[in-house]
Amino acid sequence: MSEIVHPLPEHLHNRKVSELTKEEKQERKEFKKKYHFTSHDLRRTFATINRNVRKVDLELIRDAMGHTDVAITQRYLREKEKDSRRRFREQVRNNNNST
Repeated sequence: MSEIVHPLPEHLHNRKVSELTKEEKQERKEFKKKYHFTSHDLRRTFATINRNVRKVDLELIRDAMGHTDVAITQRYLREKEKDSRRRFREQVRNNNNST
């Protein structure tokens, strides 16, 4: 089995932004600017793909993500749903403006 390589520096894994030092926050910001995503984006993608594409039970996703409450896991999915609705509205507006 191959080792999982995480692009974010190890000392920034699984830490709340509020717990980071000023230098660590700057490092996180530079990482996001360079790679255009954060570890949080990866977690959101993991939850969304497993729920919406693979139809995995929400309780299993919750366990895999290390959450104690399903409501926390659902927040990851809601963000994606809000983003989808926003993109849909933008596309409808763009189509209406082009006619």
